[in-house]
Amino acid sequence: RLPAGVVVLPGLDPDATYHVRPQAPGDGVTHGWAAPWFATGVRATGRVLERVGVRAPQLSPEQLVLLRATRV
Repeated sequence: RLPAGVVVLPGLDPDATYHVRPQAPGDGVTHGWAAPWFATGVRATGRVLERVGVRAPQLSPEQLVLLRATRV
């Protein structure tokens, strides 16, 4: 299996801090690999989320994950 890719989140305030976490009604990761941040979320600036992003979990083709970025 190939490693999961990176998801970037453009359009956020570059100087604000965001908490990024999975959002229902997306699927949980039942097969494959979930990034370490996936269980509790991660905090990063909008600049980091736009330029670097977050590691996506490995999913089966029929699975879906939604991400929510909340400004903190």
